[in-house]
Amino acid sequence: MKVIFIPDYSDGNPYQSDLAEGLEKLGVEISLESGEGRFPVNDALRRYKNVDILHIHWTHRFLFSTDRFRTFVRIIKFLLELVFVKIRGIKIVWTVHNLQNHEKRYPRLELLFHRILARHADGIVVHCEKAREAVIKTYKISRRIRDRVIVIPHGDFICNYTNEISRESARDILGIPENEFVYLSFGSIKKYKGITELIEAFGEIETPRVRLFVVGRCRDTGLFKSIENAAKKDRRVSIIADFIADNEIQIYMNAADVVVLPYRDILASGAAILAMSFAKPVIAPNIGCMEEQLAKNGAIFYEADSETGLINAMKNALSCDLKTMGMKNRERVKNFDWDRISRKLLGLYNRITGKNGS
Repeated sequence: MKVIFIPDYSDGNPYQSDLAEGLEKLGVEISLESGEGRFPVNDALRRYKNVDILHIHWTHRFLFSTDRFRTFVRIIKFLLELVFVKIRGIKIVWTVHNLQNHEKRYPRLELLFHRILARHADGIVVHCEKAREAVIKTYKISRRIRDRVIVIPHGDFICNYTNEISRESARDILGIPENEFVYLSFGSIKKYKGITELIEAFGEIETPRVRLFVVGRCRDTGLFKSIENAAKKDRRVSIIADFIADNEIQIYMNAADVVVLPYRDILASGAAILAMSFAKPVIAPNIGCMEEQLAKNGAIFYEADSETGLINAMKNALSCDLKTMGMKNRERVKNFDWDRISRKLLGLYNRITGKNGS
């Protein structure tokens, strides 16, 4: 069996590489294609012959342009490419990582495209039951084809990042005293991740010897300036906006007491999986897949629409058995190993193609 993953976002995110490796162990040939160019699907099919499945991951690379009209043209062009895919007998699988782009660009056009894609895809992958319900409702998927939407969890990151440094050594590197309590926000900084609200909530904590580390690059200069200004009001807040090498992630994770994910909007969270892989407890809103991804005893959940939810959760963390909570998350994430997930995905591939494995 031959499968194309498109677009290729494996640089900086091991999700697709891990999934491809797991499938290749099962005899599936995988080609990761960039999704760039005027006709990205057609170009990929020219390079990679006799394809059985086109597996689409994130869609925004194919859709958005500088204005609404050009975005509409790109959508039509991409849909025409998918029509020719279907005519050639190639099956289409779509993994829904987000219901809509986080920047909320041209939401109506994007929703129209996603509804069309959802109705014509042979298989749709989501990472939790709550995501399945949201996809069916948002994209108006009829009862007749709802069995095409299947749940396959997001895989773990246990083997992707070095995890050898001790808490003490990590804190020595960052200059954090052993008796300080450290909250950590880790990952690229974007508006939907609620970092401004996190800094404001942290400012309400009057407990002595607490620190907040916000670690991740920010490509939005306006957003970064507002976060930087907020952080200047509180010397306990440290912003590290540099690129963090894979082997340095362990320093921040192992120095932290708890990881905070104050998202305004999320479906499945790779950052939650990362924290779980490092055996960290997590503070998160009860939205998207959070309650299904994280161990029930491994997280402090709060109501996303509550004005005091985040601050109360952060205060509660100060008196929790965080080490035990982190181990609960580590044990849970072991259930999301890539071999198991790859077998589930291969089952979908076999069902829609009528083939058996390779």
